[in-house]
Amino acid sequence: MLTKAQERLEQRFRKLRDRHATQLRVTWDAWAQDRQCLYFHSFINQGGIKGNGAKALSAVCILADKLNIYIRCDCIVPKLFPYYERFGFVRLYSHDDYCSFHRQPKH
Repeated sequence: MLTKAQERLEQRFRKLRDRHATQLRVTWDAWAQDRQCLYFHSFINQGGIKGNGAKALSAVCILADKLNIYIRCDCIVPKLFPYYERFGFVRLYSHDDYCSFHRQPKH
């Protein structure tokens, strides 16, 4: 069961997620691991328009910074590992085609 803080956190990101799906055709989801960490997953550029994924991920990072929270994500596409790193994600663990990332809020 989510705490009130987790519910509020997820609600803030849900609005952004819905806007990205309709305006950019980029889909993703997220859930609050606790009140200071968001697990970001299922990130897909459905529209295939180059740059829209970067716009969406940048907006997620900006909101996370504003709220002073961490972001965690996992990736199973090795060619995308450097992509996440450009947004400030750091590799926590990697093995073969799997990498777990963590991003600290920027101040």
